[in-house]
Amino acid sequence: KNWIIDKAITVLGKRGSHLISATGDEIITVTSNDVCIQGLTFSGVITNYLKENAAIRIKKSRRFNRDVQPIDSISKHIARPPTL
Repeated sequence: KNWIIDKAITVLGKRGSHLISATGDEIITVTSNDVCIQGLTFSGVITNYLKENAAIRIKKSRRFNRDVQPIDSISKHIARPPTL
């Protein structure tokens, strides 16, 4: 299931922390400002030509900081909303 982060928070993964998408869809959606995600490895997000998938989806967020390790090639991309 997709985790939704809707408050300012820092998520710190312990050594070897690995989040795998069970459905192939996004793993985390960020909808808040001042979110930091560190020390996590993501995998299992599949390519979908009808919908853009990403391990971490950023929506309406400012000051997002990440230090994550993607495993799958599609997970290497962090989806961000378009800049106006």
